[in-house]
Amino acid sequence: MSGVRSTKVDVTTTGVAASAAGNTDSIVINGRITKIALNYHADAPNTTDITITITAGTNGGVAETIYAKANTATDVVVYPRVVVCGSTGTAAGAGDDLYDCFACCGIVNIALAQSDALTNAVSAVIFWEADD
Repeated sequence: MSGVRSTKVDVTTTGVAASAAGNTDSIVINGRITKIALNYHADAPNTTDITITITAGTNGGVAETIYAKANTATDVVVYPRVVVCGSTGTAAGAGDDLYDCFACCGIVNIALAQSDALTNAVSAVIFWEADD
């Protein structure tokens, strides 16, 4: 790893109150996602749903949801993790789930739904350990 990097992704929503939606793609991220800071617009309603996904077109053909939360507009820092599995596909660790950061070689999409029409309804900063 050659160091921690970050990128900011702002999502603007369009539509009517409590039904507005929007999504924005990040730059290409090549590394392990360590945390995501979410800063919601002061007027974002608590009906807002957020879904953060590594897109299928850039992730070996498989989309991966790395964070999803319904009915929130509370600023938060999240540390998304995935359960590590063994060769049989079951959780590794003999009863103690082991977790690791999401590996990403592509684009992260941040989507909002059930919000109000707002410029920068959420500003997300994605932190990752670079692989280059």
